[in-house]
Amino acid sequence: MSSAKLKRKIWDLQQQGRQLLEALLAIEPLLRGCLTQVFTRCGKPNCWCAQCPKAHPHVRLTWSENGRLTTRKVPPQAIPRVRELTGNYRAFRSLHRKRLKLQAQMEDLLDRYEASLIAQAQGPLRSLGFTSTMSARSTPGRQKAP
Repeated sequence: MSSAKLKRKIWDLQQQGRQLLEALLAIEPLLRGCLTQVFTRCGKPNCWCAQCPKAHPHVRLTWSENGRLTTRKVPPQAIPRVRELTGNYRAFRSLHRKRLKLQAQMEDLLDRYEASLIAQAQGPLRSLGFTSTMSARSTPGRQKAP
């Protein structure tokens, strides 16, 4: 692929990245966790749940904190808000994964663009007797000091 096409793709990815970042930063507030409905029995022998297959419904929020799973009952009046906040968290994580994937594509294109520019510069030098082959750096990051 020519350096002009690579440059255009890099600019396109940059624009997509900007849009993803704007969408990512627009999501507020977040609540990490999973909202689920569970059914429990109260243990009273005369309660309707003793004979019912599903028992008493409860909504719980479960999340991991410091490597430990934590579960808390969510009061009925708080369920819509908690559902919205956990949805925000899932949307945030999804956009963040997309942005990381886009960033990896950008790094790859920049490496290919660098190699293309080096190849373009070497062409005229060969006619001057310059026979050394140069390539783009194989590993990103800082070079060793001499």
